[in-house]
Amino acid sequence: MISLREQVETFVRHGGYWPDTLASLIDSSPEFVRAYLDFAGSPHRSGPLDPKTKALVSLALDASVTHLYAPGVRRHCRDALRLGASKEELLEVLQLVSVIGVHACVIGMPALAEKVAHDPARALDLSHPDARRQAIKADFEAKRGYWSPIWDGLLALDPDYFEAFTTFSAVPWVSGTLDPKVKEFMYIAVDVSVTHQYLPGTLVHIENALAYGATPAEVLEVMQLASIMGIHSFEVTLPILAEELASFENETSR
Repeated sequence: MISLREQVETFVRHGGYWPDTLASLIDSSPEFVRAYLDFAGSPHRSGPLDPKTKALVSLALDASVTHLYAPGVRRHCRDALRLGASKEELLEVLQLVSVIGVHACVIGMPALAEKVAHDPARALDLSHPDARRQAIKADFEAKRGYWSPIWDGLLALDPDYFEAFTTFSAVPWVSGTLDPKVKEFMYIAVDVSVTHQYLPGTLVHIENALAYGATPAEVLEVMQLASIMGIHSFEVTLPILAEELASFENETSR
């Protein structure tokens, strides 16, 4: 029977995440470690995504503005490069997740539109009857490959802003190298993550990924990679806990 440390080494070789800061858990909480290795190892032991795509999805999760987990960003950059990712692909992942800030408007606009809906002087015309808004919408559809009602309020109220957002968000779509379904995986990962949990985007980007040929199993694996982020609680806090326990023991032994 292989030891728990050997199980950890095997887990890491297959793409799993085990930082040095968790080493003390092997002796102090072996049952937790075994359970974690089994749970977190699932998307690494099997599943349809190739190792490089898994590393890129993990990078997107840790680089998202809702998480900004520097140790993970460094590790996943290193892993992705080792697995054959190019500098351009890494930058493209960062470009894709950099648009998440616009969700402030996507969440806020329906509430604003609802509040003014019954005021004829301020109600928004979501049909975009003018030629300019229609042209901006068509440009978004051409560059991003879809349209969703989540954008209607923003385009109706401020076409200048939405036009600028279209140009900004479309950069990795116009000049990037990742497969379209892989681009959508980055959005899905960030939107389902525990640090964001943005349902409207999740629905849109799952639909887009499936339209680009993704399988349900691939989409699930993206979500599974997001589901194991909770271990970061241990990575950040375990060293602090060790310091505080040592300090407390030192104080009580005097």
